[in-house]
Amino acid sequence: MRLSNALWLYGVISKNDLTEAEYLKRIEDSIKGGVSILQIREKTGTREDIVKLCLKVKAITDKHHIPLIINDDVSICEEIDADGVHLGQSDGSVTDARKRLGDGKIIGVSANTLPLARKAVDEGADYLGTGAMFVTSTKLDAKSTKLETLKAICNEVPIPVVAIGGIGQTNAHQLMGAKVAGIAVVSALYSDGRCFDNAKALRALADSLAMPKKRLIICDVDGVLLESVNVWDGVAREYLIGKGVSPKDDLEDVVATLHFEGSIALFQKEYGVNDDAETIVSALNDIIKGRYLRDVTLKPHALEFLQRASQRCRVYLCSDTHSDVLTPVLQKFGLLDYADGLVTSNIAGCFKSHDRIYRYCNEKSGFSMEDTMVLEDYLYAMKTAKSAGYYVVGVREQNSFKHEEEIKCVADQYIESLRDMEAIL
Repeated sequence: MRLSNALWLYGVISKNDLTEAEYLKRIEDSIKGGVSILQIREKTGTREDIVKLCLKVKAITDKHHIPLIINDDVSICEEIDADGVHLGQSDGSVTDARKRLGDGKIIGVSANTLPLARKAVDEGADYLGTGAMFVTSTKLDAKSTKLETLKAICNEVPIPVVAIGGIGQTNAHQLMGAKVAGIAVVSALYSDGRCFDNAKALRALADSLAMPKKRLIICDVDGVLLESVNVWDGVAREYLIGKGVSPKDDLEDVVATLHFEGSIALFQKEYGVNDDAETIVSALNDIIKGRYLRDVTLKPHALEFLQRASQRCRVYLCSDTHSDVLTPVLQKFGLLDYADGLVTSNIAGCFKSHDRIYRYCNEKSGFSMEDTMVLEDYLYAMKTAKSAGYYVVGVREQNSFKHEEEIKCVADQYIESLRDMEAIL
């Protein structure tokens, strides 16, 4: 995950009077709700106690694959192997911290003026924290920062900027247009114990502020728009039996880990099928065609999402499934009415194991990769798009649960359902 994509919702927490159990629960709940990076800000207690507490927090952030940042203390960051440190203006230089921690660690710096921001960049900071943007109860000595100053810093510096200070659900929208990479939140996340709900609401706001708007959406069909993944259950077995071959008991488990080309290779090499790829695909399509029209349903919010998306950008539907199989179903549900084009494996001449299928959408639409967002639910397709340089949004799908943690690392953003696209659009 690129650093700028980890900064969307930056949680900052102190234990204060909380029990350790409640403190750790609030942290984990907030991460599940959408916190994408966490900073521990502990100013009281012995160093030994703080280190022990940080190690317990690190176990949680490691489990959820988000960065852990230590406030002020380079030595604790080094001792527990945290992902980075955040330095205030009186906490030492970036240069010294870098020498100690190495190039692989994240170093953030508080900078509420343009000169301080430039200085931090020159010293090698990875991101800036700018504020306080609003009145805050957590740092009573914090001086307020004007929105114009925040915008000036964001426009000038080449590193991500996170807005901080008194930010919550009622005022985050005021930062719209500042080009921040994310918002750092303390009280509005952790003060009342409703950390999952708070994080979910704040993440939607953060995404709307930080995520670059795209002019083309390349949207997967099976698993994203259509409840069709399970329709493929047993197709490989039926095909092999039709060829007079006895499938192994684990056939479905093996096929579930493969893309289309991998399945074809399996049939040819493992089961001795002599047909070429085109013939195998044609036979599979013959089996699946009737199932699609009979059994496939719409995913929740699919039609509403396409309706909204088509009003704001161009939309191309993209699938490994043959157009002869897909088109009747897409017409049945009216999805093609809101799409500018349909690109399938037989149209592009490749499956999603090759980025050529996505580039074909760009060629047809006239938009560049930089203007494009790819929506996918399967890991292999996300990896293809991401490796090619596309901005990838992962959509949660039950058949991909076993790869969920890896998907979160690959995708630039991960959403629970298409309803969450409203904040992105």
